[in-house]
Formats: sequence, C-alpha cells, structure tokens
Amino acid sequence: VVYRMSRVTSDVLFSDKSNTYRTLMMPCTAGLINLVCIVSLNFVYARLAVWLTDKEYQRTQMEYDDSLTLKIYMFQF
Repeated sequence: VVYRMSRVTSDVLFSDKSNTYRTLMMPCTAGLINLVCIVSLNFVYARLAVWLTDKEYQRTQMEYDDSLTLKIYMFQF
C-alpha cells in the first residue's frame, strides 16, 4: 500500500506521461516485493519456531513434533 501511494504521488508530482509503464510495472513490482517479504518471513518464522520448541525441552519426540507443528501453523496463519 505504501509502495503504491508513493508511486502515485511521484507520478502526480513529476507528471509522468507514461501510463502503460505504470499499468504494467506497478502490479509486477508490488507482487515481487510481496513475494520477497513472504519468503523471508517464512524463513524467519521457521527458524523461530524451531528455536522456541527447543527451549521447551519436550520429553518425547511426539510432543516436540506436535509443538513444532502448532508453532509453524500459527506463524504461517
């Protein structure tokens, strides 16, 4: 949202006449920024879930797996 607002503001201030560029590039670059954020946060959340589960010191492997699965599910949700 902030990206689109800044792009529209710059177009208004600098009176960009290239409407086809804005029509094609805005959704593509916004989608790529969104993709990078999602992938990087998934990596961070996966590492955080493992670290938090390791700190719990579960007694069995089944408890560990259940706890890790729940954390990963909650982070991705």
